[in-house]
Amino acid sequence: MNEYTEQIRRIGEHNDVDSRSNLPVPLHTFSFCEILFYGYLLNRLKSLETVIQANQTAVANLNKVIVQLQDGFKQCVEIAIACQKQTAELLNNNIERYVLNPVIETVVFLCDEINKLKSVADGKAENISDELEISLQLAQDKLAHLDIERITASAVDCFDSARHAVCGYEETSDNNLHGKINKIVTMGIFYRGKVLTPARVKIYRYCENKKLETTN
Repeated sequence: MNEYTEQIRRIGEHNDVDSRSNLPVPLHTFSFCEILFYGYLLNRLKSLETVIQANQTAVANLNKVIVQLQDGFKQCVEIAIACQKQTAELLNNNIERYVLNPVIETVVFLCDEINKLKSVADGKAENISDELEISLQLAQDKLAHLDIERITASAVDCFDSARHAVCGYEETSDNNLHGKINKIVTMGIFYRGKVLTPARVKIYRYCENKKLETTN
């Protein structure tokens, strides 16, 4: 008998059995307050679920904003780098334009003047010619060291707007000469592969009237 009672007690512990009647506790025995409390807990859980979803949405939006800010920061850095590069290029161009270019032009001019003096002094003053020859060689060496070259042109060469500048015209009756170089007035200057000063030239210009005059 005691063994049977012990088995009933164990069943009651697992199945919520009433110890007095040895029957399961029916649902209608829950009090109305307990039912209200459980309903309140369910509503609170739903509210918490809504809050969690709202927080997750806010976190996702915040992540998007962070990504956008990172992209904006990268763009700002790229713009700053580009501005620094353009500023450096502008400074270099200004230095070359206002400081270096005039010096180069002066050195080239002096080199040309020495060359002219040497040609005049040849045969008249041997000592002067020798000194000018040395000076001319030094000037030419300096020009080569600075990567400076002269822009020259021969007669009847084609005009090149990137290397030459027109300073006059020579009318011609030969249509084949039209646009070609008649003579070079002043030579130009190349500096590091760029045209520093274009060569000033006169070019041929075809003229029909000139042809008629030649025929007559």
